[in-house]
This record gives sequence, C-alpha cells and structure tokens, in this order.
Amino acid sequence: MGLPYRFSQFSPVFRRAGPYGAFLGAGYDPVWTEFNGQATQKVGRVSFFDLLKKVDVADPYLGITPESRLRITDDVRFREGLTLDRLNQREAIHVVSAAVVILTECR
Repeated sequence: MGLPYRFSQFSPVFRRAGPYGAFLGAGYDPVWTEFNGQATQKVGRVSFFDLLKKVDVADPYLGITPESRLRITDDVRFREGLTLDRLNQREAIHVVSAAVVILTECR
C-alpha cells in the first residue's frame, strides 16, 4: 500500500518512477491512498515553475489536522468474477507453497 498518495500526483509536468508492477502488469501495482485534508506544516522545495526559487509547500508527511483522512483510492475495484472464495483459494495456495518450501529445506 502506498501512502499518502500516488507518486507525482500533484506534479503536472514530472512523473517519477516508483514501486509499480512494470512488465508484470498493473495487477502488481500497489494500492494507493488518497489524502483528504490539510497538512499542518510546510517545507521548502525548489520550484521548477518559478525559476528554481524555493517555495513553501504544505506536506502531509510532516503532520495533518485531526479531521484529515486517508482513504483507499477510487481506482481500486474488484475485477468481475473475483469473489471472497477465490481470494481464500489463492491464500490457501500460498500456504501450501510455503509449507512445501519449509519441508524441502528441512531435508
């Protein structure tokens, strides 16, 4: 899970690389949160839009108001046909796989 929001979400020009699935596909991208609220502190950053002058930017990493919230992004949706039974099946496969690895290493 990525907090508090997707990389470069508020940068209209620059898109940074990040912890994405890349060649594995979008299904391996992290689930991001959206920050709804107000940051309580500011930090100086270089502005590429203002001749590299230092500007103060509100940063939620430094503190937020009590009313502020993080919520799961709207981009996250279960794919059609994905049920809790299928998710439980997937988890069972991982448990069995882990057990096989442990048993193999114990030999």
